[in-house]
Amino acid sequence: MVILKINFRGLDVAYFDVLEMGEKKYVLDSNSTTPKSYYWGLSPETLEVDLIELDSQNKNFDKKIKMGPSGMRMVGIGFSLLLYRVVTSIFRYYDISHDLYLKVSLFLISILVAYIVYQSILIKSMKEISSRLSQEKKRYKIVFQNSKKKRQFHAYFFIILHVIALAIYMGLDDGTEAAVLVLNGMLAYLFIWIESGVIPLTYAYQQKYLEFKELKMV
Repeated sequence: MVILKINFRGLDVAYFDVLEMGEKKYVLDSNSTTPKSYYWGLSPETLEVDLIELDSQNKNFDKKIKMGPSGMRMVGIGFSLLLYRVVTSIFRYYDISHDLYLKVSLFLISILVAYIVYQSILIKSMKEISSRLSQEKKRYKIVFQNSKKKRQFHAYFFIILHVIALAIYMGLDDGTEAAVLVLNGMLAYLFIWIESGVIPLTYAYQQKYLEFKELKMV
């Protein structure tokens, strides 16, 4: 087993990070982590993630992540409140609370919308990453050994939260369940973002559940 210090650094592009290994830096596509079964409690021998080597002269990935201004956060909160009021009004106007099939369908649609939002942001991020890279790209796969055979079950935690949200959602019938619908969509996005991102991988590596095995050129 090769002992090599690896550092994960956040990037200002969603779903991508910078991996620093020795004197070299790579763009890490956290969405490419395979097999995904690792996040569902299974224990594969190895995990692989796509990397693109950065030229030493490329400074396009040195930007630090900045929190959005307070004004933007206020706009976000205001938009959420407006969305809640609009959805609540629709529920009451069309009496959706008492239409079982439509009500359940909307709950599932809120999860689908979260996935569509995720994919839209991912496509935009991929274009941004491509625009910052040089024409000649050296692609690799970094392989991690699952040495401790540690299993991760946190994905099921989100499923439990969705079941709880569904129970609360179905138990309300005055239009206020629209708030649960909005929150369920946000929860679904958070779930997809975490499970498709670098957070579980970084955590497992820092806890020494995973160890660097090799770097393969593709």
